[in-house]
Amino acid sequence: MTTKAQAFGLFLQEKYSEALDAFRALVAEDFSMHVNTAVCAANLGQPDWKTTDLLLDNQDRLPAPTFLYLAEIFLVSENAPQALKFIDRALALDPNNVQAYLTRIDILETLGDGDEVLKTVDGMLPRFASDERALCLAAGYAAHYGQIEKARYLLKKALKINRLYTIFQEDFYDCFQLTNHEYRALAFAKEAAQYRPNAPEILYVLATASALTGATDEADAYFRKLSENYDVLPDRLKSMWADALFGSRQYVRAFDMAHSVSPDYPFKDGIRAFMRKALYLMTQDTPDAARERAEQWRGENPDDAMITHYCAAVLGEKDAPAPPPVVAQNFFDAFAADFDTVMVDNLNYKGDALLDAALTDAGIKKKKFKNILDAGCGTGLLAPVLKQRLKNGGRLVGVDVSGLMLDEARKKIVYTDLVQQDIVSYCSENADAFDFIACMDVSSYFGDLTPLFTAFHTALKQGGTAVFSILTTNGDLFALQTNGQYKHSPAFVATCLNAAGLTEAAVKENVLRLELGEPEKCLVFRVVKK
Repeated sequence: MTTKAQAFGLFLQEKYSEALDAFRALVAEDFSMHVNTAVCAANLGQPDWKTTDLLLDNQDRLPAPTFLYLAEIFLVSENAPQALKFIDRALALDPNNVQAYLTRIDILETLGDGDEVLKTVDGMLPRFASDERALCLAAGYAAHYGQIEKARYLLKKALKINRLYTIFQEDFYDCFQLTNHEYRALAFAKEAAQYRPNAPEILYVLATASALTGATDEADAYFRKLSENYDVLPDRLKSMWADALFGSRQYVRAFDMAHSVSPDYPFKDGIRAFMRKALYLMTQDTPDAARERAEQWRGENPDDAMITHYCAAVLGEKDAPAPPPVVAQNFFDAFAADFDTVMVDNLNYKGDALLDAALTDAGIKKKKFKNILDAGCGTGLLAPVLKQRLKNGGRLVGVDVSGLMLDEARKKIVYTDLVQQDIVSYCSENADAFDFIACMDVSSYFGDLTPLFTAFHTALKQGGTAVFSILTTNGDLFALQTNGQYKHSPAFVATCLNAAGLTEAAVKENVLRLELGEPEKCLVFRVVKK
């Protein structure tokens, strides 16, 4: 006959199948052995419903801690409905057990029952108003639901009761991070690290708060330590680590860290855009490393138009064809929210001023147009200039491949119509529709300019005018740059204009914007359709 000691020995060795048989042999002499059979069955992934129902029907024969234990076992075994039954029995036997309330909340979160979670939190707090565990948990929920003052009050109480416990709780730090108080979170986390320097939950706060406050070198060190505590670092943390490395100008490591993020990461498009930018900046400092990674990245993604295009740019394949419009669409969708700030404040964009200058020469100084097309309008940086050139009752149409850029342009309340479409296909479908077309800082996304100019010719009325900018290069017809944009030779532009049936009326050299802190020269053309 197997003894209790032998049965528990099998259980501790995780020999659950043998332990299950041993415990079942003991239930006749000791009812509490039913608990152990239920636990063994749960660990084997084979819940014994008959036994669990028996335990629930005989709650008077078992103490509340036993039901709490069973609830936690079944929660870990991913059987939340059964766990909820056990925890409710535990609370019925002992309504003053704070851990039972905490476990019940965990179970309800697993079940996705948010209303019942809040009900449980509200019912728990008055009963345990002096228990730091209850206070921290309630503060976390208050913060998540925007009750910031309540959360701060509860956390202050918890700190006074048990400071050491409180500064190790995730809910404590969530409150600060939800309110953008990363510096305060960082200070408390550093205090906690004095007691447990390798605690993953504290390293997480130290790493993320350091990254968010711009302390990128410190963030790198904390992320290193944090990675030592995880078999596999979560993708979200890899992404933040890559950002910190980028902020420290460690572009090779930043690229490699982003490259290690799983393809299943929900924000994989943002990761791809990040890698493209890191690869471009890598070409300035470590070109050999950039080319090596470009070869590898393209080889892994031969069917990805964005990756193949930008890798071709890094590899110096100057005559590589332009990618399909969807590449520009994805790029500018990701860029839309910050576009105006980056272009105007950071890159000193002058496209609107250059357009205005091109329209104030002697020939068309006071001319206004009835139908204007802003081709590749983006967020509408040209809109103020174009509005001044629009006749009363006229039509100003903005066209762009990026829907999110158009959302920003819509806020300017200037355009008559905004259309999401690539400008070549739009112009080709709207013959003789416009007497003026503006297209500033757009040609650099085209290799061969003939399709673009032919589309302008189609959309312009007889005698219509177009103004556009060209980033210039010498010698080559067009050359793909390491940033993924094209530059064109003046001779090639003239050839493409002639082929499209457009006549050059004026050309001026100027600076369009900055690129890596250096002036980006351009030619501004005014052409007419005769």
